[in-house]
Amino acid sequence: PSLTGLEHLNSLVLSHNKLTSIPTLPSSISKLSLSFNNLRSVPDIQNCHHLFELRLNSNKISDIPEAIQVHSQVVLLDLGNNRIKHLSNVDCVKHLKKLKNFNLQGCAVTEEEDYQETVQSHLPSLVVLDGKRLSERKSPKGGKETSNSQEARGTASSSEPIKKGKKGEESSAIKKGKKGEESSAIKKGKKGEESSAIKKGKK
Repeated sequence: PSLTGLEHLNSLVLSHNKLTSIPTLPSSISKLSLSFNNLRSVPDIQNCHHLFELRLNSNKISDIPEAIQVHSQVVLLDLGNNRIKHLSNVDCVKHLKKLKNFNLQGCAVTEEEDYQETVQSHLPSLVVLDGKRLSERKSPKGGKETSNSQEARGTASSSEPIKKGKKGEESSAIKKGKKGEESSAIKKGKKGEESSAIKKGKK
């Protein structure tokens, strides 16, 4: 299956669907949420040249592919509650120079001794790590607060901490952007039945 024919689709939510793979995505996608599925790897997003938010929380992903490097415009990357174990798996994110919100909370890699220091050295523009602003986190070595408070206060909504809803479920929302942007969402219906709708906005 393919969604490439939906040339004006910019936001897609397919969370809570037990998916093991996803269709080919159109290049227009800017926000993609695939949390709470059964994905074992980051899906093929090389064609998504406008992508700036990617949510893959609560899957079975064990590695961050090098292909993600091409998405230098990404500002939010959520890979929390996956199977990422080693700091070497995080190396490729250093090419995401605009990344401000990065989540690996619930992954074994966060228990590594130099985890926070390594991530911060890779991502100097980072404002939020694992759901907490860096201005609120303790320095990994000195025990003092980090010095990102001014940047943190000025961050856009996309850099707000990734919050959990009831029973650890992700509470997600797709908001309308500026005039002329489309907003699409696939929502679930009552009693677990999925009702999907892909709406086109104004061109």
